[in-house]
Amino acid sequence: MDAKDMIYSRRSVRKYLRTSVSDDKINDIVRYLTSIPALDEDISLRCDILGADEVSVRQTWRAPHYLAVYSEPKPRYRQNVGFVYQQLDLYVQSIGLGSCWVGLGKPKDSSGYEGYEFVILIALGYPDDIPLREIGDFKRKPLEDICDTLDERLEPVRLAPSATNSQPWYFEHLPSGEMAIYRKKQPKLIDNVLGKFNEMDIGIALAHLYLAYPLTYEYEYVVDSPSPKGYIYEGTIRI
Repeated sequence: MDAKDMIYSRRSVRKYLRTSVSDDKINDIVRYLTSIPALDEDISLRCDILGADEVSVRQTWRAPHYLAVYSEPKPRYRQNVGFVYQQLDLYVQSIGLGSCWVGLGKPKDSSGYEGYEFVILIALGYPDDIPLREIGDFKRKPLEDICDTLDERLEPVRLAPSATNSQPWYFEHLPSGEMAIYRKKQPKLIDNVLGKFNEMDIGIALAHLYLAYPLTYEYEYVVDSPSPKGYIYEGTIRI
């Protein structure tokens, strides 16, 4: 399978073998990461591959490796992180490994990189359970709940992972033939916890669309674009 195929069978893996990932696979991951297009090429990213003893996580489960992702804190940098690293997440699972976005964790070494902000950990390792699933196993909103007009082309987004499975995206078809993507506003107390992750979720959704329609996908963020009540404008796309 390639990364695109994994959209329809990926799962978040939370049970790992203790075996370290082979150097060959680590090198494959690093090479693939350097080839991934960004949502915003003007935002610089950094990534470290850490061992389990180098991170602090609240989850009861552990993986043998973690990707620690850092970004320049520029406008829409979390969306950019989601876009880039979801492509990597899908690739990782396509080569027989498991992965999972880890919101409640950080590197033990807090020094990081000057001019960069730590954003997220991604667990990585050989899965200790069945890593793939069938379409019927996805617990997701129906397609009609994420867009104004039923559009089967958005099925890859419907299957995208999101923080606490919140699925914050909504699409509106425009007269131009394009679609606007919006992020659902969360109540203030929930937004304090989920807000930054939902920004990454938008990038994850866009990564699925890019991989599904690589030849026709176009994305633009139009400043001061209006939003329906209860939503935040996140960009305009054509697929």
